[in-house]
Order: sequence, then C-alpha cells, then structure tokens
Amino acid sequence: MKQRLALRWISSGMMLLGLLLATARLVGAQETNSQTTAATTPPSKVTAVEGNLELDDIIRVQVDHLSEWAATNDASKLVPYLNGRAIRGNYPVEIHASKNHLHFHLAITPESKNVWVDLLGEPRIRKPVTVSVGLENQSPFDTAFDQSNRLLLTVISPMYGIISLILVLVTLILFLWLAR
Repeated sequence: MKQRLALRWISSGMMLLGLLLATARLVGAQETNSQTTAATTPPSKVTAVEGNLELDDIIRVQVDHLSEWAATNDASKLVPYLNGRAIRGNYPVEIHASKNHLHFHLAITPESKNVWVDLLGEPRIRKPVTVSVGLENQSPFDTAFDQSNRLLLTVISPMYGIISLILVLVTLILFLWLAR
C-alpha cells in the first residue's frame, strides 16, 4: 500500500515536471518569435505633414514603413498626436498604407475636447506644435516634427480674425456715435 502511494506521488511529480518543461519551451518559443518580428519590422516615423494644421481641416500625414506596420496592426485605430497628446476619437478618414500616408479630418470629438481646449486656449493666431500619429493608448510614432522642428497650428483663422476685429470696431464706433 505504501509502495503504491509512493509510486503515485512519484508519477504525479514526473507529470508535473514534464508539464512545467513543456510550458517553459512554449513560452521561450513565443518570446523568440516576438523578438524576431520586432527586429524585422522597421520603426514607423512621421516624415511629412501636408495641409493646413487647423481645426476642421484635412491633413495628410506621411509615415515611413506604414505598410509594414499595418500588416500586423490596425491602421484605422491611429490618431494624430499634437504636442505629445492624443487627439482621441480622431481616426483616419483615408488610409493609403501602400503609399505610406493617412488623411485626418481634424475635428473636436467628445473624447478630445479637453486636448483641443488646451491647444486652442491661448489668444494667438498660430502656435508651434509637435506632430505625430500613434495608437490612442500607446506612445506615438517617432517624428521629424519634434521639439526642434515644430509645425504651426492655426488657432485663429486669419480670415475670421479680421472679420471679427472689423465687426468689433464697427460696433464700438456705432456705440460711441449713439452715446453722443
């Protein structure tokens, strides 16, 4: 009886040891595969931005190696990053992975309202910003438009700014004339 019990314990221990070794091999193989994939996929980098960087405009963002990145990731979940902050919910309106570029319509979404308030809150006509793209909950891609090479974000459209200024001046003149 004691021998049978001892044999059962030994066989259970051998099975457990075999299971642990098989799991270790599987995990090691998965780590090797993920390291190989990461090493062969070149890093994506934003190299060009075309269009007026202004709210309610469409911009075209050139991303090196976008087609390779999109082969293993979902490019429709990319968002623009301005000054390192994700413009959440602002997904590409067009994706041209084979040509390595994306089109974004810069718009205020409920998720991005606070970021836009911070970006547009200063009373300036234009503001220098860094520009990149990336997934919403991850780090943005590398960019050519970093702290040393910023792009100008239009805060106040010159046309609307001039119209508003003229309207305020006409109202002021009319008020002073009526006050006399």
